[in-house]
Amino acid sequence: MREVATVSEPERTSAPRAQDVGMRASIRIHDEEPGKYRDLLGFLVSPTSIRDKRGAIKSFDPARIVAWKLLETQEVSEDGEQMSK
Repeated sequence: MREVATVSEPERTSAPRAQDVGMRASIRIHDEEPGKYRDLLGFLVSPTSIRDKRGAIKSFDPARIVAWKLLETQEVSEDGEQMSK
């Protein structure tokens, strides 16, 4: 059994909030190099940091967020079938 992410409606706020901590999120931020972007995917551990799939904590400046959204997770079997709850 594994989890896959499904996309929720785009967030209307400019940055994650304290109530979003623990949720899976996708965040696109302006990189330090002009014209470049960086994508962060993982679980929010604070409104300014995210834990990726390897367990690394990545901090980000909310002022640099271009877009972000919360992702819902669903349990699926190894063959890709959605499991009933």
